[in-house]
Amino acid sequence: MVLCGCSSVSTFVAAQAAKVVNISRAQQFTELLNTMIDTTDTSSITGYPESPLAYDDIWTIAFAFHTAAAT
Repeated sequence: MVLCGCSSVSTFVAAQAAKVVNISRAQQFTELLNTMIDTTDTSSITGYPESPLAYDDIWTIAFAFHTAAAT
């Protein structure tokens, strides 16, 4: 599964599919992603620099849906 063409995000999503992760900031997402990919050379990972932005985008969409559903 690939989201937004970002392999690092899809790696994270695939690994977390069976459990809920409570992350409130993109920095926490990046820290968790770094522990999951277990590499020091992130330049070889497609979409790695953009992955916190993708996390923020998904959170914003979820917040918009939640707000729309509440009204």
